[in-house]
Amino acid sequence: MFRALTLAALFLLTSSAFAEDLKPWPQKFQARPAKVIAVEALKGVAHAYETANFRLHSDNPIKEPQLTKFATVIESVPQLIRTLPLDLWAPPAEAKPRIVLCRDAQTYHRQGAPVGTTGYYSGRRQCVFIRADVFLNPPPSQPTRLQPKPNEDLLVHELTHLVMHGLLWRTSPWLYEGLAEYMSAAHIGGGAYNFSRIDSAIRDHIRLRHPPNANHQITCASLDYFLPMTGKQWIDANSLAENRAAHSAYAVSLLLTHYHLQSSERRKDIQSYLILARAHRDSRRPFPRMQIGSATEIEKRLAKFWHPKGLPIRFKKP
Repeated sequence: MFRALTLAALFLLTSSAFAEDLKPWPQKFQARPAKVIAVEALKGVAHAYETANFRLHSDNPIKEPQLTKFATVIESVPQLIRTLPLDLWAPPAEAKPRIVLCRDAQTYHRQGAPVGTTGYYSGRRQCVFIRADVFLNPPPSQPTRLQPKPNEDLLVHELTHLVMHGLLWRTSPWLYEGLAEYMSAAHIGGGAYNFSRIDSAIRDHIRLRHPPNANHQITCASLDYFLPMTGKQWIDANSLAENRAAHSAYAVSLLLTHYHLQSSERRKDIQSYLILARAHRDSRRPFPRMQIGSATEIEKRLAKFWHPKGLPIRFKKP
């Protein structure tokens, strides 16, 4: 009881501390071209490079054009996160966290990356694993001289996790997954972001990964199902779920995160929650929860908001 009262009091204090307006959310963001240099590789690493914020380990040497383009995309994430009016910057304690570029699917999965993915954030190892054959030298999907465009948005998603590393065990997975999806949806390529058209970007992002059913609806699990989840429960639920159900979880997290970011008052609630989460030091105790109000009422608001925008949503208990 005492702990609950203490957390409630702290939440009220942090909320009042942010009663004034936060900085406005940016409309657009363009990353600066990244500088990247080759450095001495550690034992067991074939090639190593460094950018301002990351150390890259690669099985194969990377040619200059691909390296600079790749580095600009990955460096866009810390550049962007540091400009946002939310206290999200919490990278691993080591000077420059690693991005491991695996030559092919076999070496990628040997690192423990889940099957069916091409990029993977490992919280335990505090790094991101990437398939270099997809992102730096993608094979043609059909007989053509044109190579398919790598999914840079996935890089943004995984690196958002990496730069928020210290917050993830302290916060709800719907929020940190939703923030990673939000940045991914806003990314328009090459380290550029457009938040001025975020509604249409989110609609397209969700419809691509979670297409409508036969009734032209996006069916999502209810908020009451997702809100209480811990990080482990999120991973367990989505690793066992069918592909469509897993995409539903990310769609819900994105919609709920957008709901909070589109309002300056609700952004203050996120900022207050982040301050409360940073104060949580004991991993043996449950992390604080963000109070969002009635889940049923928010579901109604989300459905009403997105239907005229071409994203009819139906919430359903699993």
